This record gives sequence, C-alpha cells and structure tokens, in this order.
Amino acid sequence: MLRGELTTGGLKLAAGGLMSLAVAVAISHGWQQVIINTLVIALSVNAINLLDLRPGRAGKGFLLGVMLLFLGGWPAGDLIWAVITAGACWPIYLRTCGPGP
Repeated sequence: MLRGELTTGGLKLAAGGLMSLAVAVAISHGWQQVIINTLVIALSVNAINLLDLRPGRAGKGFLLGVMLLFLGGWPAGDLIWAVITAGACWPIYLRTCGPGP
C-alpha cells in the first residue's frame, strides 16, 4: 500500500475496518462509542485471524472467549448471540477437528 499498490492484506484491512465501522455505527449511541466499538470489533477480528494458523484454532479461540465472557457475567442480552453462535459452531468444530487430546 505504501507503494501505491493494493495488496490482499491492504484490501482485508480496508474492508475489515469499514465493516467494523458500519457495525459500530449501527449499535452505538454517540461518536465516542462508535470509535471504541470500531476498535474493539476490528481488534477482535484480528485476534481471531492471528489464531487461524491451523484448522480449528480460531474456533477454539472463539469458544474460549465466549466461555470466558459467559463466566465473567457479561449482560445476558449482549451475550446471548455469542452463546447461540458458539452452540451452532460446536457440532461443526467436532466434525472437522474432533474432540482432540
């Protein structure tokens, strides 16, 4: 990107940032919340992407994060979608990666 060429990494950065901003605008109630939510969403996606070096590692990271948020007592209204998504991902994870050691 510094040389004026758009790479796949640059495209991922731009698309991820714009999608994070779009979601943050939809769920926020002020410009401060928009900025914070955009950063949290974008950095969360980046953290999952960093775990995705081997099959199943990103899924394990997501499931661990949901479990920690659930045990931490995040408000149930916000957490219910993460729990539903984790429940939907669990059979797929077991089918592709197995229960493991």
